[in-house]
Amino acid sequence: MDISEIAKKLGFSDSKLLIRKAAELRRLCDVHFDSSIIGV
Repeated sequence: MDISEIAKKLGFSDSKLLIRKAAELRRLCDVHFDSSIIGV
């Protein structure tokens, strides 16, 4: 599910900054998770 879809369901679709920050946070979490898999 896309971040913007979640924001729309929660009623935050007009808050572009919030959506951008959430997407950035998710990306950082994905990177951290990926690096822990390969033992970095």
